[in-house]
Amino acid sequence: MFIKVESVKECDATRRHRCFVVGLIKNYYINNASNISINFIPIKNAEINLLGKYAGRQFLDNTSQKSRSLNAYYVQDVRAIYNIKNVLFKELNFILQVNNVFNKKYEPNGYTYPYFYEGSLVNDNYYYPMAGTNFMLSVNVRL
Repeated sequence: MFIKVESVKECDATRRHRCFVVGLIKNYYINNASNISINFIPIKNAEINLLGKYAGRQFLDNTSQKSRSLNAYYVQDVRAIYNIKNVLFKELNFILQVNNVFNKKYEPNGYTYPYFYEGSLVNDNYYYPMAGTNFMLSVNVRL
């Protein structure tokens, strides 16, 4: 049998073996984060962008415990754009983007769920993994 309580302290006071805690506050905190964009224009009407994103350790709750955190990660994307000026359209853009070029396995988000089970505190962490290398092709038309 599980007993619903509002805090770990209240759970300890019940002296029960099984209870779960509700109402924990998520406080996402990233030690440091940065983005970088390097743009090349190799020929007229073409552009190549190197897009990088770094996020430091991110905590899943407000305890700042390493066991309740997400690992730091760096992800590299590449985007190529080609613009055509046309009589029919003002502008036509072809865009190819490759996301997560190095196929990095990472989780930018998640949550933790602590509860007591048979007298012991259990900390379950859940993660939202991101896709590996993926592609996006788009065509934009400006009338």
